Amino acid sequence: RKSRTMQKLRLLALATLLFAGYGASAQAALVDIELSPADCNVGVNCWTSNDPSNPSTSDIETLVGTSSTLISLYKQDVGAASDSGTFAGSYETTFSNTSTDPEDALIELVSGQDPIVCGECYLLVKDGNQTPSLYVFDLSAIDDMIESITLTDFWAAIGEDKGQGAISHVEIMGPRISEIPVPA
Repeated sequence: RKSRTMQKLRLLALATLLFAGYGASAQAALVDIELSPADCNVGVNCWTSNDPSNPSTSDIETLVGTSSTLISLYKQDVGAASDSGTFAGSYETTFSNTSTDPEDALIELVSGQDPIVCGECYLLVKDGNQTPSLYVFDLSAIDDMIESITLTDFWAAIGEDKGQGAISHVEIMGPRISEIPVPA
């Protein structure tokens, strides 16, 4: 009898350790991402377009070839007073170089707010008047919580081309996540 009780206790202890270890490893970490046009490997981790119009989420679905229905998780336009998307208020974006023709941007998680967790996420960086007119980066491989995204050298002004391109807005898109009921 003692050996049977001991076996049960050992199995219970092992199950507890395995469960605790799984829970610890399953937690996502906060990550900082740095991207520039040089990081765009077209068709692999990034897509571009020369269409100057503002794309809808369905346009991005087609561009990247996903079967998921994407929604706007976070969007910030240059010069806009507020952001939009499911995570509006969770992030702040600072555009830099100039206030009207920024080449750089920093998207940062607001302290105490819920972060975006990328299982399947895409980041749109849009200009409109240049070639390419947009970059869409695949953030799906990250599979962690986004703390910040640093964007540098987008449509960088070179020589006499100063002021010829700029970030007009940034947007993070992902699939609609349905609520999963918590068991009682």
